[in-house]
Amino acid sequence: MKVGIDIVDIKRIDILVKKYDSRFLNKIFSKRELKEWETRGKRLSYLAGRFATKEAFSKAVKIRGLHWKDVESLGVIPEIKFKNKNLKNVTLSISHTEKLATAVVVIM
Repeated sequence: MKVGIDIVDIKRIDILVKKYDSRFLNKIFSKRELKEWETRGKRLSYLAGRFATKEAFSKAVKIRGLHWKDVESLGVIPEIKFKNKNLKNVTLSISHTEKLATAVVVIM
């Protein structure tokens, strides 16, 4: 079993979105993640949770050269896709408060 965890300050994501706008968004998030973000009201907690997911997944798999868009998480009950493939042995949990978002990835 492998585990990865990450925590993100939502204010940090807010600063990056305001400073770099679409350059930041398009570098980190897939088109489907951005569409889901827009559909769900453009909440920064969504972006922070998805950012934390990418970090937690990379910590769990320990792959060098992992690109941000290689990891995608979608859905109200989020699931991870790696390079557009469904992962059956991976469990993801995302949680957030007003200030922080966290993600835990467990790979069996």
